Amino acid sequence: MDRFVKFLTSRQLMGALFILLAAVLAVATFLENDFGFNASRAMVYNTWWFELIFVLLGINMFGNLFAFNLWRWGKAPVLLFHLAFFVIILGAAITRYIGYEGNMPIREGQTANTIYTTDGYVTLEVSDQSGSRIFHEKVFLSGKTPHEFSKEVTINGEDFSVKSTRYTYNAMMRPIEKGGGDPLLGILASSSSGRQEEFLKPGQQINAGGLNVAFAPDSDQPVDVAITMNEANQLIIQSIHPMKQSAMGTQQSAPIPGGTPVSLKPGTIYSVQGIKLAMSRFWPEAELKPAAMGGQGGGPGRDMVTFRISGNSQGRDVFVEGKKGDVGQPESVAVNGGMMRIRYGSLPLELPFSIRLNDFQLERYPGSESPSSYASEVTLIDPDQNKKMDYRIFMNNILNYGGYRFYQSSYDRDEKGTILSVNHDLWGTLITYIGYFLLSVSMLWSLFAKDTRFRKLLQKTNKIYLKRKGLATVFLILISVSVVGKDMPPKPDKEVASQLGKIWVQDKGGRIKPLNSLHQEIMVKLVKHNNFNGFNPDQMLLGMLLQPADWQRLPLITVKHPELKRLLSVSGRKAAFADFFDQGRVYKIKKMVDAAYRKNPANRNKLEQELIKVDEQVNVFYMAQSGDWHRIFPVNNNREMPWQVPSKPPKGLSGKDSLFVTSAMPSFIVAVRNGNQGKALKILDDIAGYQEAHGGKLLPSESKLKAEILYNRLNIFMWLATFFFAFGIILVIYNILGLVYPPVLKKWILKLSTGLIVGGFLYHTFGLALRWYVSGHAPWSNGYESMIFIGWALLLAGLVFSRRSPLVLSVTALFAGIVLMVSHLSWMNPEITNLVPVLKSYWLTLHVAVIIGGYGFMALGAILGFLNLLLTGLKTKENKLRLGLTIEELTAINEMALIVGLYLMTIGSFLGGVWANESWGRYWGWDPKETWSLITILIYAFVVHMRLIPGLRGKLAFNTASLLAFASVIMTYLGVNYYLAGMHSYAGGDPVPIPTAVYYAVVIVSVLIGYAYWKEKGVPPPTSPKGGG
Repeated sequence: MDRFVKFLTSRQLMGALFILLAAVLAVATFLENDFGFNASRAMVYNTWWFELIFVLLGINMFGNLFAFNLWRWGKAPVLLFHLAFFVIILGAAITRYIGYEGNMPIREGQTANTIYTTDGYVTLEVSDQSGSRIFHEKVFLSGKTPHEFSKEVTINGEDFSVKSTRYTYNAMMRPIEKGGGDPLLGILASSSSGRQEEFLKPGQQINAGGLNVAFAPDSDQPVDVAITMNEANQLIIQSIHPMKQSAMGTQQSAPIPGGTPVSLKPGTIYSVQGIKLAMSRFWPEAELKPAAMGGQGGGPGRDMVTFRISGNSQGRDVFVEGKKGDVGQPESVAVNGGMMRIRYGSLPLELPFSIRLNDFQLERYPGSESPSSYASEVTLIDPDQNKKMDYRIFMNNILNYGGYRFYQSSYDRDEKGTILSVNHDLWGTLITYIGYFLLSVSMLWSLFAKDTRFRKLLQKTNKIYLKRKGLATVFLILISVSVVGKDMPPKPDKEVASQLGKIWVQDKGGRIKPLNSLHQEIMVKLVKHNNFNGFNPDQMLLGMLLQPADWQRLPLITVKHPELKRLLSVSGRKAAFADFFDQGRVYKIKKMVDAAYRKNPANRNKLEQELIKVDEQVNVFYMAQSGDWHRIFPVNNNREMPWQVPSKPPKGLSGKDSLFVTSAMPSFIVAVRNGNQGKALKILDDIAGYQEAHGGKLLPSESKLKAEILYNRLNIFMWLATFFFAFGIILVIYNILGLVYPPVLKKWILKLSTGLIVGGFLYHTFGLALRWYVSGHAPWSNGYESMIFIGWALLLAGLVFSRRSPLVLSVTALFAGIVLMVSHLSWMNPEITNLVPVLKSYWLTLHVAVIIGGYGFMALGAILGFLNLLLTGLKTKENKLRLGLTIEELTAINEMALIVGLYLMTIGSFLGGVWANESWGRYWGWDPKETWSLITILIYAFVVHMRLIPGLRGKLAFNTASLLAFASVIMTYLGVNYYLAGMHSYAGGDPVPIPTAVYYAVVIVSVLIGYAYWKEKGVPPPTSPKGGG
């Protein structure tokens, strides 16, 4: 027994459970992507063995409270940290087994008191001589997990089993050929109400537009159209009404008197009283079974569950339509003198009060179809409490009453109804929040308490710092890049172009911004820079309007693939817009582009990938020259109307205003071409005056205009990317050389380099603040913004630990530069955009800021792990003492960075749970992003606990793990977005090609790890010099 208890509380089991749980969760996210959320819940999240893992973790954690004597006051932060997990697990258990959630649809002016569960239920009602019984069972049915329901019932003394055997997405009943089956006739009926296809067995009939159509009807069955089989097994159609017969695809028809039998032939239409009938197909022996119409649930149709009813030595299949979100229609089956009714779908639950929807309000960004916000004006009616209360429910603003929480979830297409998400989980949520709070307090406490691991690591680095000699030097190299210019068109006047850039424009998302921002976005898409041969963005776009033919012949569009160059007849790396069209103005690559778009992204070759990129640039150039993006004329302060473009006939304006809209920009172009600068500036002033008069209520402030133009001009993050990358390389190389050779000018170089990096960090901070002011929201709402914030967090982590080792600051500067460079790659969009309603929350600011801060410290840990492996590989007998001391110092800093990163990641994930609860009504839903955040937490928890696990201790093992663990951060941050389906996804789970750089990185890291381990074993221990310590 003692051995079993020791095993349950062993550190080896702890580590194994961390890795096992992380692996199981990772598999579950891919199961969800391939087979749906229900499959992942049935196969993983809601299984007994998944819960067992948590039970074992809880037992192990509780046992280690005693093993490490955490009950002492000096260990209080660590004790509180572990106890908080028990509180969180308790809250999660209450949510799992007691809480529930659903949706409440309400139309304007109507009152509702019923919610429909978000989970699917099978409802089985049994009626016999003893009475009626109803059974409700929650199930997670999917195509991968069709056997979730099983029930034994007794009907009139006989035992029967009801089991689900098949689940079909978006199903319809279709005939399947089967020997010994019934004859089945497929009939197509078309009327003014639409077209339908039905399958009839002998004796069955349908009603098609009021016309009764029967197949082999009984003699006493009244029908309008009867279809029978003669002795030669030929199908005969006969109508009591006059009928017309015509062949499909022809205009010829033959009249047939009522009561006249004729052959029923394929490809022939029979018209009776305005209803057109045709035979789709005839099956002599077949049965009807559900068949998928495509998709994986969530389509316009319903899913279908096949149930097998067995007993009395007999069995039969019952097909039940339904899906989550719908109540579903029951199927009735007579069994042994009794009756079964089976239904699948959401379970309706009545509330003790009602909600009336007075008004649903939807606001959009000006001139856009993108929702800015939506809200429900409701009245809560509780007759038992004699209470009537008006309330406004909108995103991130909930109605809390009687233990129920109502959230704004969605709305009807006609915008006359709302869909509220309803959550009933008061105690589960409250206890979990308490656990979150205790865990956060314990993490912060452990950073400052005396006897914690973090404080001991700080003391250790102080001792090492006193032992080792300082290392630092730096050389500043100024790198200039010259651009070889082509024969450029004339450059427009800088002042005129600058004033044009100050005109407001409305983008397709409804955001109002300076034309300078639009021009810069276009320039970056075309030439990848914000300056082109001396042209700034405003000059380039104005030049394209002034000299369209010259710019069409100018090589701007990057072409790399030899086959594409051959097709366009270009020899260099750039092609002109005109190169893409032949003399007949036919787009040369149109067919190839269409074929590339039709192909699965994962199967596109290099040529097809480049075709799509090049096609985008060609379209950007065309749109820029046509003026279709210059939506600069507002319509009478109307938020709903898109702003007008000069190139199209205006709508909703008076005759005078219409004339101005159509003539202003052409007059401006003519004035600039003629060199009449004064007139050109006057026209721009008139346009600005028009915008103020017709859109003054919509326009941002003058200060925001100046701030955004300043932000565009400074191009802060691209400049910092070059600075940090170049400066970081120099510092890293010199610091590594300084480990072997005596340092030069250590004190002054250290101060100078620290000052420059601090200056860059402050400039980075200024850039974030400026973008925040311009956009009106925290700058971490999309991929680009989160990347530049990761760069900021990485610099902050480096500065925090820079006093421990100058090498830390140099590598963080280098990798901050790399992160900023990545943020400016073509798949990252630096454009400032409006927020979707759910992102308009202060929880967004807290959640994303904290969790990305954690990414920064984890990135520092990976960098230090890589550096320590590299230094291990450089060890020799002569330098082993010197490098060993450096590795020991950097490893201690690495562990501190990972502890801080783990704390921030954990707190950030909890804040994300709070945000999700305030927005959608649940704090945890096993979304792939949430799950991979938990996986990352588990992996890093394993890494920081490796020092306690026999066989995994040691600096080399820790640094290897800190480097490999960062793969989970990359998957959480990027992989989920592009490879898994979920609320955080960009690609909806569609596979996209894995970048080639990933394979190179795997090879490099593998070789480095292998070489470091080989070198660590092969380097003999050094001979300590006299007096050495």
